[in-house]
Order: sequence, then structure tokens, then C-alpha cells
Amino acid sequence: MNGEELYQQVRKDGFFVVPGFFAPSDVMAVRKDLAAILDGFEKLPHDENNAAYKSGHKSTYLPMMHSVWHVSMLSPGLAGMMSEILSHDAIKYMMRKVVGPDYRMRIDLARRSSGLMDGDPKSFQIPHQWHVDTPGEFTFGIYFDDMRAPNSGNTGAIKSTHWLDYRPQWDMMLGPDSLIRAGRRWAKERIMSAPLAYKADYFTEKLRRKLAPDCTEINGGIGDFYFFLNRVWHGRMPNTTGKRLMTVRFGGFACDYPFKDDIPLPENAMERLPPVLQQAYAANKPAVTDPAALMHEMDREKRKHWLFDMAKHEKSMAVHLSNAIATGQKPFKRTKDAA
Repeated sequence: MNGEELYQQVRKDGFFVVPGFFAPSDVMAVRKDLAAILDGFEKLPHDENNAAYKSGHKSTYLPMMHSVWHVSMLSPGLAGMMSEILSHDAIKYMMRKVVGPDYRMRIDLARRSSGLMDGDPKSFQIPHQWHVDTPGEFTFGIYFDDMRAPNSGNTGAIKSTHWLDYRPQWDMMLGPDSLIRAGRRWAKERIMSAPLAYKADYFTEKLRRKLAPDCTEINGGIGDFYFFLNRVWHGRMPNTTGKRLMTVRFGGFACDYPFKDDIPLPENAMERLPPVLQQAYAANKPAVTDPAALMHEMDREKRKHWLFDMAKHEKSMAVHLSNAIATGQKPFKRTKDAA
């Protein structure tokens, strides 16, 4: 494993997979431990938000996925695996060139799919839809099952989209279930008549066809791990295997970016972690900036493309017209509600 090669790959694509990093027997021993932890949390009563809590650890139990947060503090074996990744010279080199002088971990979690089939493999839009996250964020993942087959519910990514100045969940409507169900705002307007808005699809369909060849499921097997930038367009791919497949994800932020401090650590968290993870989770780190870091280079670039712009404007016009028809208002007349 070569740090410069990893850096060049994440620079080009926004993600990479490292095969065979762990011995399969070691992975399966930790998997057994994680399965017992997940089983224990599944037995707890979950509230109306599908959440349960135990000793400061949060569990979310959704139809397609069960997760336990900060599981490294419950599994010394997992904490050791995470430490092994973060302390490897090639990873330290890559992180220094991608993230900058230092970073702060936000969360680690174990995820196990329910085994229910979801998503249409033929659809461009995916079950956990194409999106980007907060600037400065990165994520690692470890496979605890063989997830090399297509449609195993892995993270999906669209190559090289981390260089773009677009947010697919807000700027585009790439499928019939784009993020409108919770009354989210798009182009500063509520989408009141989504089916009508979707009929304006000329440039968006061209955009789907342009992006389709670069849509990648980040597959891997037992012993492999992966990394991606949260600025790359990503989401969860369909799971059509019918299996309860397990991964662990962990990540955080470059120290010179605003930290999304919305997930408190469990009680006595630091005492239960090895030194590498104690340092990674430590707060109050100085915000030392390296302008040459890839994170900052992406901020300076923010590339534009005419087809993305046309797809964005196409949907903006369609949403406005749809809402005008739904409310009986004059199209393109500014109102207080639309401001």
C-alpha cells in the first residue's frame, strides 16, 4: 500500500479501496463480537424515532438498516482495527495530503442491513439518494462480510464529482423520490406538485446519461477497507442479496473546517479507547491550515459545467411553474412565501 498512490486515486475519483489489509480470521473474530453487540441493542425497545440508548450509546433501528454508534468503545477488537488503519504510514501520508495537518473524528458505527430487498438496480437514483455532506468531512469503512457482488448495499459514489460545485440533493431532482417527502425546500420553494415538476426532464435525463458510466458501488470483501470524501456524490446502493451484511464506518473532519458537533461521545469514552483513537477523537485541536491540502484545492476549484447548470435551471423553472399551478398564483411573481 503506497500513500502517494492512494492520494492520487482519491484526488482523481474521490474514493479508494484497499484490499487484503486485515487477515480474514481477525476480521471474523471481531465480527462475532460486533454481531453480539448489535443483537443486544436490537432487543431493546426503540422509541418513536426508532432509537434506543444504553450507557450513552445510540442505536437506530430502521426497516433497512440497524446501526450502533461509537461501537469502537464497546469492542476493543474493532478499536484495534481502526487504530491499525489510522496509524499506517501510507494512510497518514494520504491524510496529510488530503485532509491537512490534523483531523478530528466525529463518529464510528456498526451497520447491519435488515436483509430486506430495497431499491431498483436499473434506476439511476439509489435508495439513500445521491448527496454530499458537510465540507471538510471524510469517511473510512471496513467490510465484515463479503460484499463484492453487485447490489450488496454498499456505499456508492460517482467518480470525480468531488470537484463540482453542485449538491445533488438540493440542486438536482435525479429521481422520482428525490428529497421532497419531508417538505424540504428546493430553489427556495416548497415542491407542491412533484409529478408535474418531473415532466421537465430533458437536460436532467442527459445529465443522468453523462454520469451513469461513473456511478460506482464501492465493493469489497472480508479484510478490505475503503475511504471516500464526503464531497463526492455518494449514497447507499440497492441491496438485493437478501442477506444481513455488516460494515463499520468511521470518519470526521479536517481541523481547519467547522466541526459538526452534533453527536456527543458516551460517558468515559476516552478511557475505553487506545491512544490512536483517543488522539483522533480529541477536541480543541488547533485549526492549522495547509492551503495545498486537497480539501482546500477542491474549495478553490468548484468546477461548473453547462449541463449541470441547465439541469438545475430546468428543475427550478418546473418547480416554480408547478407551485404556481397548485396555488393558483401567477408564474414567476415573487411572494413572501417564496422569499
